Amino acid sequence: MNRKPDISSWQNKNHGFTLIELMIAMVLGIILLGGVIGIFLANQETSRINSQLSQLQTSARVSFQLLSRDLRSASFSGCGNNPNVVNVTTAFNAAAAPWATWNGGVLGYDTALPQIAGMTPFAGTDAIRLMYGTGDGVTVSGHDVASSTFTVNLSPAANGFVVGELALVCDASAKAALFEITNIANAVPFQVRHLQGAASNASGFLGLPLGSPTTFGLGAMVMPLESVAWFVAENENNGKSLYRSIVVNGAEQADEIIDGVDNLQFEYEVLQGTAPPGVWMSANNVPATSWGLVISVRVVLTMENGTQMSDNLNTMNHMVANRNRMQ
Repeated sequence: MNRKPDISSWQNKNHGFTLIELMIAMVLGIILLGGVIGIFLANQETSRINSQLSQLQTSARVSFQLLSRDLRSASFSGCGNNPNVVNVTTAFNAAAAPWATWNGGVLGYDTALPQIAGMTPFAGTDAIRLMYGTGDGVTVSGHDVASSTFTVNLSPAANGFVVGELALVCDASAKAALFEITNIANAVPFQVRHLQGAASNASGFLGLPLGSPTTFGLGAMVMPLESVAWFVAENENNGKSLYRSIVVNGAEQADEIIDGVDNLQFEYEVLQGTAPPGVWMSANNVPATSWGLVISVRVVLTMENGTQMSDNLNTMNHMVANRNRMQ
């Protein structure tokens, strides 16, 4: 006996979703999708901030490496750490350009910021100037005071000496002098000259008091002078950048180190007695006669980062001891 299928029962078992079920499913889907999108956006923002932080740290690390080198070398005159350096560049440096004026090798600026390499540092930031003998230098085998001539062991040009730029000389008796190079000889006998002239040195003599004849003995060292400054100024994109200036052919030239810099601050540890520690001071509080007693410098570099990152993450602190004052 054939039985007919129960059509009503089959239809009941295969009916679709009701409108209410679809709406509930859509709401749950939207809630789930919203959660997934929220997690994705949060992870994306975290990745962006981590990338930005990594970039900030890398930029700051490179800057601190360059700055630390200058800070550690500051005031190096070649022979001991005597801050007394005879400067005979008065005629050459008639305008008292800071880059040609030895001031213990370290000089900081706080509120009274000078122009550097034709640029004006941002108000509220600090700047610093550092001077030191650089390179391996050449050794003196003879010093003719009458002709203002050093005879040296190596080719001056091959060791960074350029006519018209500045050099330091020192010897075992801790005498030191800063002068303009007026001539060099790159064939034997190798020579470096420090003649007096209207547009060069005020005196062909390197003694103290200024203009006194003095002989730098056998084994004295002559080195090119490095005069650098660090500061924050406006860049070509109207933002703030960290700059390092150097002296090229008798004039300052600024190189952009990193952009996106918000602030640069320095503090100086000034020796009070004969041994560390010293007293930490801002540039404005360091007596004019005490720059030769700076034994350490603390640097605070603040990078621009908008509002997405804690100020604690974009501010880098670094302290560097002046190795020439810690001996």
